[in-house]
Amino acid sequence: MDYLDFISAISERGQIKSFIESDAGVQQQESKLYSVFAAWWQVHAPSLSELPKTKKVMELRAEFLSSFVESLLPVGLLDRFKVAGVVASWWNEQRYELRTLSESDFGGLVDSWIDTIKDALEQDEDEKKKQAKFDPLNHKLVGRLMPDYLQDIAEAEAKIAELEQQKEAFEQGEEAEVDAEEGEESEAVNIVKDLETDLKYIKNLIKEPKKELKILKKTPLLKKDKIAELEAFIQENEADIAEIEAQLEDVWKV
Repeated sequence: MDYLDFISAISERGQIKSFIESDAGVQQQESKLYSVFAAWWQVHAPSLSELPKTKKVMELRAEFLSSFVESLLPVGLLDRFKVAGVVASWWNEQRYELRTLSESDFGGLVDSWIDTIKDALEQDEDEKKKQAKFDPLNHKLVGRLMPDYLQDIAEAEAKIAELEQQKEAFEQGEEAEVDAEEGEESEAVNIVKDLETDLKYIKNLIKEPKKELKILKKTPLLKKDKIAELEAFIQENEADIAEIEAQLEDVWKV
């Protein structure tokens, strides 16, 4: 059996990653990948703008998946599964917002953002602890409208964290170790936070459709198709709500 040694520029295993990332060929392929992605996005992004008109959410997902793989796979930097995983993960993260966009247009989407941010800001301390995963100040809308304000907050928080570390070091002399039991409890709390954040979002998502449905049902003969669409949308999201609530019950039982 033959053995190969590292080249002279590499003296330890930890240097391999940075060596590969700095390689001219790899950087060239990365640049090509970004260029191909930019071209793909320019072609397919308008389909998102048309979603309130077409309402073809699942058809758009299929289009994005197939075209994304078809465009980026030939670059050769990532295999088929990783390329498909990129757009699939993105879609999964944005699925609730895309549903809102489909049913309520961009105005409705922004309104749902505002409701979510407002609800989070109005929570008492106990509720904030339960949903610590969602920070309303980190929402994309807040970041777009108040970047200077967020920068001031970040600097203040960094200073507070620094002072707290100094205080803890002075009082205890060393950082307290967290035992395994506390780690398990922390993991369970994180699961609950994730589920409760999703639950809150979905409930906000169907507020406006429910109001609209109530109004339309007063003249059902004139708006049969719209009523059917709203009912389907609400039922789908209420099924998600029921599933999340069931998961929460299972967590608390444990």
